[in-house]
Amino acid sequence: MNSNLENKINSWPGLKAKRNFFSKNMMQKIKSQINKAKFDCVYQERESHYSHVFNSMNERITESDEVYISNYYQAVDDDTSYFLKNIVAPVIGREIKKFMPNVRNIMPPQLMRFSPGSFLRMHVDDYAGEAGYTIFINEGWKWDFGGILSFVSQGGDTALPIFPEDNLAIIRDESKKSFHFVSQQTAYSNSDQYLFVGWASDKKKHEKFDR
Repeated sequence: MNSNLENKINSWPGLKAKRNFFSKNMMQKIKSQINKAKFDCVYQERESHYSHVFNSMNERITESDEVYISNYYQAVDDDTSYFLKNIVAPVIGREIKKFMPNVRNIMPPQLMRFSPGSFLRMHVDDYAGEAGYTIFINEGWKWDFGGILSFVSQGGDTALPIFPEDNLAIIRDESKKSFHFVSQQTAYSNSDQYLFVGWASDKKKHEKFDR
């Protein structure tokens, strides 16, 4: 990622980018665990979400009669769940605390896999905690593979696509309403990508990491 794109991310309301989020040793552990993880397909259709939870006043973003849909894979095995809760989550929590000092509790990250056909429609995550995070894990990516996380201004006139650089973290201040989506990954993309997704909070009853 060049400094120009990093500056654009950091100037977007409520967003902070951190490259090389995990140490090299931690990244080796993460990728080793990913190789062992078991994933189930998650397909969601929520008919009423754009009328209340994800509602927008702008037709370029969502309309109330549309259906929220997502399609991805999520790690489900006990060994990976333990790894995420006890090894990964405390590291993420300590880093987020540097941006938002009041945060003391963290939701263990979901480990999501994006494969051809995976996507997330437009949504916001301000109900889950004061700080949200997305961390990209992959072996290299191309813009035209799809699977691109993009943020859209509340007015619907500006978008910020983020290249999924390996070991890049995007931290969101959820007090800033951040509409975002992940475009559909193409059939010709030649690899999977993985995301750590979760939230940290001082109010929600997530796991404590600040002891």
